[in-house]
Amino acid sequence: FGHDLKAAFFLDPTWIFLNHGAFGSTLRLAMHTAQMWRDYAEEQPLKFIDRELFFHLVDSIKALASSIRASSPKDVVLLTNATAGINTVVESMAKRMRPGDSIYTLDVAYGAVKKLLHQVCSEHELTLHTQALPYAISHDDDAILTFIADTIPPDCKLVVVDHITSNTATVLPVQRIVELCHARGIPVLVDGAHGLLNLDLDVSDIGADFYVGNCHKWLCSTKGAAFLHVQPEHQAKMRPRSQSHGLDGSFQARFLWTGLQDYSALLTLPTILAYWNQARGVREYMHETVDVADRELRRAWHLPESIVPAHKRSAMRLVPLPPHVFGMDATATKTSSDAKCVQDRLHAEFHVEVPVKCIDGRLYLRLSAHVYNCVEDYDDDALDAYEVSYRVAQKSAWTSWSSSLTGRISTVPSLGVQTVVSRGVSGPITGGFFRLTSSYASVADVDTRTVTRQGPDTTGGYAWHIEFHESHPRPMLGIHTNLLDNGSVTIAQLQPPTSMCTAECVATVSGLAHSTDYVFRVRAHAATVACHVIHTESESM
Repeated sequence: FGHDLKAAFFLDPTWIFLNHGAFGSTLRLAMHTAQMWRDYAEEQPLKFIDRELFFHLVDSIKALASSIRASSPKDVVLLTNATAGINTVVESMAKRMRPGDSIYTLDVAYGAVKKLLHQVCSEHELTLHTQALPYAISHDDDAILTFIADTIPPDCKLVVVDHITSNTATVLPVQRIVELCHARGIPVLVDGAHGLLNLDLDVSDIGADFYVGNCHKWLCSTKGAAFLHVQPEHQAKMRPRSQSHGLDGSFQARFLWTGLQDYSALLTLPTILAYWNQARGVREYMHETVDVADRELRRAWHLPESIVPAHKRSAMRLVPLPPHVFGMDATATKTSSDAKCVQDRLHAEFHVEVPVKCIDGRLYLRLSAHVYNCVEDYDDDALDAYEVSYRVAQKSAWTSWSSSLTGRISTVPSLGVQTVVSRGVSGPITGGFFRLTSSYASVADVDTRTVTRQGPDTTGGYAWHIEFHESHPRPMLGIHTNLLDNGSVTIAQLQPPTSMCTAECVATVSGLAHSTDYVFRVRAHAATVACHVIHTESESM
């Protein structure tokens, strides 16, 4: 497991991909197998569709039913995605409700599901009860059960809950929720988009009336494969939203053919399931990786340790961000706009793909871990970018410092890893401009950075002179300057080509107000063409 298994996927090595929970990542094996099915189907389309397709789909159903431990393959139908299954169940059940009946869900439900429930309830004159589940009780199953028991209305005819919530990565006690609801005569739909492979899934043991899951997420199939498990007593009510020749047939017949489509994603399932079955310890590795990442990040950011009960572990985890991340006001209540800002900066500046969530005024990373991830992917370098500091106080005489770099060189399969260079807090800028100057050292073994004032002939600006050294081929250099003035941000970016490796690179930001306090920060990264990256840290000054 780890980076060696990235070769089994199509992932761009220049990115640190920590968001498998969004849309998954397709195995090369799955993609190649799907293409083989497409090629085979086109050799004789009529023979394949009319005489062979259904037999192969039945093989897929049997393999999947065994994997999720369904009591019978006859209780399972294949779909293109979990959304289709949610739509099928909600619409089919709503048609049998009376005006004034209600559907119950939690505010942590997937956004598209909440929109669907709102629409269906409006169309059928039903009441939607959406309850806000406190994040503070995410790991307390007893508290969750009590909360749901106290908030389900008496006229409820359907409960919709996630197995693992997308927004908060919480594993809900679905089996106990089902038992609670069934004691009141209420059927339950479980959205298990994150369940397959991520959890040791047993739909018979869970006992939900309806369980919907995706295959493209954690199972890593090609896109367009999902399933719906329905208890026998409800199967006669279920109708796919798209209906075709199987309309008057059995439960499975209605879903087996909903119109001509590319069935290759569904036909690959026996192969993909067999692939994961022969790989021991997959689930344990994913859970342990995200556990370790959680602990290490909390330790680096001086945050309290989080203890997740064993039965609540999954391959996703929320980790709180430091309140001052990227220079934000540590005392301010964070918003979804702040979350987007941090996520976008990690994406654009660090090539880190990870979602950032805002919950109760605080920002969190939602980490995902799959077999291609390893603990090093969750290095805190990116988010510690502004914690290495040089504090520059304007006095009658300018004070200059230099500091040795303590670096570690690691081999990575890509360029573009960000490395902290420095952070500065300025006094009043009287000349109306700030200039960042960067160049390469012309002598060997230079591993210092210097901070110097511009010459006396200048008008009060500040210059940062940054020197890099690498014993490998000359690095490429990227500079990012960020000036914050009462919430407004001006950004200058410079990405000189390798041909400029011996040239001096200057980025100038002009138009700054005189006699105004600014906070400015400087960050640079060095990555060699030979794919070695040097990570540097300076002593606190």
